[in-house]
Amino acid sequence: MDYLVYLLVFSALAQRYIQTIKYRNLVIDLGNGVKINAQLTLPDIGKGPFPGVLLISGSGANDKNGTLGFVHKNGPKPLTPFLQIAQYLSERGFAVLRYDKRGIGANTLINHPDHT
Repeated sequence: MDYLVYLLVFSALAQRYIQTIKYRNLVIDLGNGVKINAQLTLPDIGKGPFPGVLLISGSGANDKNGTLGFVHKNGPKPLTPFLQIAQYLSERGFAVLRYDKRGIGANTLINHPDHT
């Protein structure tokens, strides 16, 4: 019985390191000089085409991962629900696109009066 439990735990731990997802970083041009960073998460197995999901943030300043809380230099990592959802869906055969809102992350902040 102990051997079976050990085998199940070992199998679960071993599979954690199998790459099942590919990540593709993108820059999306929205026109008028506005560009946003995005990330496409794809299944690593299969050639596609894959069904697609677009994750859209709610109101407020959100990054593509939906990072909750503060990022501390030596503290615990903040929660990233959109990243976790993208990974979960891509492991199950979906292509998932997430993006940073304008002015968030590495996106350029637009301070031009025509862009307000």
